[in-house]
Amino acid sequence: MREKVSIVLNEREPLKRKTAEMLVAQLAEINITASRIEIDENIETVICERLPRVLVLDYLLGDYSTGLDVMHRLSEIDVESRPLVIFLTDEPSVQVAVDAMRMGAYHYIELDNPRAVSLASREIERLLKSEPTAQRRLKNPPKINDLVATSKQSRLLIKQLQAIIAKRSPVVLICGPAGSGVTTLAKALQEERSSRNPCRKIDLRFFTGTARDALGISHRSGVTGRVGSNLSLIIEHLEEDDGELLDFLIDNFEDLWGNVSVSNNDSFLTLCTSDTEISAAWAKAIPLEMIKIPALQDRSDDIPALIQRFVQEAVSLSSLKIKPLSAQITAWVSELDWPGDIKQLRSCVLNALIMNTLDGGDLKELINEQRNVWEENNSHDSNILPDPFTAAATLERCGHRYRPAAALLGCGIRKLQTIIDRAISGGE
Repeated sequence: MREKVSIVLNEREPLKRKTAEMLVAQLAEINITASRIEIDENIETVICERLPRVLVLDYLLGDYSTGLDVMHRLSEIDVESRPLVIFLTDEPSVQVAVDAMRMGAYHYIELDNPRAVSLASREIERLLKSEPTAQRRLKNPPKINDLVATSKQSRLLIKQLQAIIAKRSPVVLICGPAGSGVTTLAKALQEERSSRNPCRKIDLRFFTGTARDALGISHRSGVTGRVGSNLSLIIEHLEEDDGELLDFLIDNFEDLWGNVSVSNNDSFLTLCTSDTEISAAWAKAIPLEMIKIPALQDRSDDIPALIQRFVQEAVSLSSLKIKPLSAQITAWVSELDWPGDIKQLRSCVLNALIMNTLDGGDLKELINEQRNVWEENNSHDSNILPDPFTAAATLERCGHRYRPAAALLGCGIRKLQTIIDRAISGGE
């Protein structure tokens, strides 16, 4: 039987050991059993194996992991099986609290609150009685008509999408600036075109298979008929294709879809890129429909509606009573420059809203602060990871403690562990 409550606090610290003991005792008084999980290098795996109904989680989990790393790992598990997470920690960072709530935590309780144990006990009891699930935060696939289309440019874009759906065009290429919602649009398009088939998504930055692997075609069979009605595929970062996928589609397009202008087997492929030259080259090489997403600065009339959507999302993500932006602040935000497009706008607004609710503060100042954070975080290629030699040397210099090593290398603990594990296994 699935256990009710697991408590994961860094009990090497006397205060946290005492807190864990007090929480177990208080829960026992209301007939709720709770276990305490010891933290070691396998902590993430242990949590994912036990999957309690409620997980009380610290932020710093020794030198092995963090609460946010655990949340990320839990996000890979079926939504109905995920624990309901309460953070109970002495981590004072508002940003950590914001990240935790955005990732689905139900509560964030600071240990310096003299009522922390009582608050945690009451919240655990409430969660177990109400039986909420992470399902309420699981967004349904977007629909075309649900997309924000206040500006003239966006309304024209929606009309183009509807025409493509009606034509049943088998291959669509969506090109837009980074952060402009290319993937969101692709998901909405695939949902409308191929709602009966589960949609797969492949990011070519990390995909190591062949073109056949991407399209789900057996290597032991021919092409004809192998796609059948099972292909509902989004390919992101098309600019990373080394030519193999394009060559394969050029050679096998008619075998895959028969009539080159209409899909006759419910198979649909949506390609995504921010590279205009790549999109032009693909459009010349194979029959496809091209969609160009304008930059946010060219459709700024969408910003107020987008902000309203982000407020609703913040409420759903955080379970907090989010204070919406006033009309005056919304107008001010609409006049700002957003080089990171919708992705930057969403990140800044969500973070500012949750910070304002958790810790107060002026919304304008918080939004400006988040804009600065965004620019700093995106002033370099965040996808560049340390090479195995540098990673191993840094880890050794830090006494094989992953946390300080990861901080020095500028990557997450799990990323560093993966790099080291692959180096040890010879890159397998």
